[in-house]
Amino acid sequence: MSFNKHDFNKNLTQAVSSFDRELAGELCDQLIRHLRERDDPYPLDDAKTALTQLRGPRYFDLMQSVADALIQNEQNDPHVRRQYAQSQLDNANLTAAIITLRQLEQDTAPRAAAENPTEYAEARGLLGRAYKDLYVLADNPNRSRARGFLEKAIEYYRSIYLGDTSKIWQGINSVALIRRAHVDCVELDKIASLSTMADAMAAEILAEVESRYHRKKADTWDFATGVEACIGLGRHDQALEWLPRYLGSSYTSAFELGSTYRQLTEVWKLDAGQPPGDRILPVLKGALLKHRGSEIDIPTAEVAREKLGQLADDEGYEKILGTESFTSFKWFQKCMLRAAAVAQVESSMGDPVGTAFVVRGGDLKPGLGDELLLLTNAHVISGDASVSRALRPSKAAVHFEVQKNTEVSELKVEELWSSPPDKLDATLLRPSRKIENIVPVPITDARPAKDGQQRAYIIGHPQGRKLSFSIHDNYLLDYNDRLLHYRSPTEPGSSGSPVFNDDWELIGLHHAGHRQMPKLHGDGTYPANEGIWITAIKHGLEGVDIA
Repeated sequence: MSFNKHDFNKNLTQAVSSFDRELAGELCDQLIRHLRERDDPYPLDDAKTALTQLRGPRYFDLMQSVADALIQNEQNDPHVRRQYAQSQLDNANLTAAIITLRQLEQDTAPRAAAENPTEYAEARGLLGRAYKDLYVLADNPNRSRARGFLEKAIEYYRSIYLGDTSKIWQGINSVALIRRAHVDCVELDKIASLSTMADAMAAEILAEVESRYHRKKADTWDFATGVEACIGLGRHDQALEWLPRYLGSSYTSAFELGSTYRQLTEVWKLDAGQPPGDRILPVLKGALLKHRGSEIDIPTAEVAREKLGQLADDEGYEKILGTESFTSFKWFQKCMLRAAAVAQVESSMGDPVGTAFVVRGGDLKPGLGDELLLLTNAHVISGDASVSRALRPSKAAVHFEVQKNTEVSELKVEELWSSPPDKLDATLLRPSRKIENIVPVPITDARPAKDGQQRAYIIGHPQGRKLSFSIHDNYLLDYNDRLLHYRSPTEPGSSGSPVFNDDWELIGLHHAGHRQMPKLHGDGTYPANEGIWITAIKHGLEGVDIA
């Protein structure tokens, strides 16, 4: 079949907008095959479109493969090469990115700046990003090599800004790194009077952002820069005023949100337990969790639920943020409340096996009243010897990350009821001690709409790691009276995780996933994860005698 670039562009747009990564991958393979067979360079505008489309949902591996094939096809435009370097950076291929960017810097140097000044500045800015990443990854400011990375990053960013003060993105990065040098007690010999310089640059940058905003010329990155400039100047309440403008911008995508979150946590070293991170990060995390295509690992233990409650009751905080961003914060607060009810299932040897979560017994079976119980998969814990890979209840324990160092943080369990993996794949457990200070997950019998927009959020312990949130590609695909299908990405260890709707109400118990899952309706397969509908579990408990 011949390659049609118009059909390709249309299909890629559809795949990306629906977060169908498998289809996007197949389309990229088609494009790459076409590029290898093509005699002349691929049209630049179409190349730019494809790379930009792939960057939006953070498909950096696909972006890198396509950009590599375009360059082999002799589409050597600086924009394509820059996007290639961008993908290398986001795939953590830092050495390869630096080699690409140094050549691009040389090719777009000042003698050619009249032809392409933007790409010259962008190349140098990304070199600053590469050395910034090297410094962060080194995680040892005392090493001379790490100090050299930091000096290079600051000099790249700073020289771009001093050459053109409209380049405020590069300017704010130099401010952030100078502040980081101060926090890390790094002495940088090549740049004098760092703190004074950072103060002046931050003030100039904030003034420029304010000017653009009042002239209605500010964009997404300008709003994010406003947040950083205020942090650099110690104006934390003012930073909160720029945050909702950033989050409310229609151009703030998963790519921008992820970049800002990394910048604030990895470079500025904001901490959710200390000012100003305690007020800024929860709002940003809430937006990330709700945003299509985001990826984030949230260490639950870093967020004190008491602090979130105080912020929720603070009318001044609500007023600064505005209604939309405060709603996002409240949504995040509810998410963290649910996270506190999720536990890791471990063997008697301490090996992670899966996930379990706290439910109110009476919500599953009225006769159980207010007793707090645990729900997980039968293939995770089961007293049935025929379920060969499951832990026996006497050999299992659950560990609550959020309740760490409290009496309830680790519990032994006994089985009350179980349904085998080929039925409901569920086991209801009674803890060895009474569970206190944990709010059970609320259960809903309401069926979600089949409109292609419903989400399925999963909280669990994939691969035995810390509590994680599955949010990147989490659209509800289909359901029947027993099963739910959704595209929330999961890994081993997620078995037994709760599946929530957008209101953080329990709709299912996660138990399986497959790249070629048989569809619930009609013929064929699709990549999907599968959960047991919670109402089906409730029906399974009817008539069961539980003491």
